[in-house]
Amino acid sequence: MHMAVKTDIRHEVISTTEQFGSMQAEWNRLLKLSDSNHIFLSWEWLWKWWNIYSTEKESLCIILLYRGEVLIGIAPFYRVTKQWKNLFSYRRVLFLGTTELSLISEYLDIISRPEDIETVVQGVLEAVLDEDLSDDLRLQKFDTSSRSVDRLKE
Repeated sequence: MHMAVKTDIRHEVISTTEQFGSMQAEWNRLLKLSDSNHIFLSWEWLWKWWNIYSTEKESLCIILLYRGEVLIGIAPFYRVTKQWKNLFSYRRVLFLGTTELSLISEYLDIISRPEDIETVVQGVLEAVLDEDLSDDLRLQKFDTSSRSVDRLKE
C-alpha cells in the first residue's frame, strides 16, 4: 500500500486482493452517504467482478482518500499494462466493473460524500500523478449525471 500526505488529506493505493477484501464495511458506509449509491459501486458487486473477471495482466489500483482517519473518497480503479505494436507498453487505468471490450457495469463513479466531491476528485488526480499510477485513464460507463464528471473536466 502506497501512502502520501498533503495537508489534512492523504491517499492510499490498494493494490492487493487482501487489502480490497478488508474494505467492505468502510466502503459501503461511504457509498451510502454518496450521490453514487448504486449496486454497481457496492463493495460486493466490485469484489465479485474482480474475483471473476480479473486476469494476471491486471492489478488493483483503488485510490482511497482520507481526512485524518476518516475515509472521504474511493476511486474504484484497476490497471492493465498494454502493448502498442510491440514498440512500447503503457499503463491504463479503468473502473472496476468494466473491461475495454465489454462493458459489464453501469453508473460508475468516484465515491464520496457530496460535500467532499471537489476535494476527492482533486485528490484522486493528485494520487495518480504522485504515485505514477497510469499513462492513460479510460473511465467507461461513468455516470454522466455525476458531479465528478464536471470536476474532472475542470
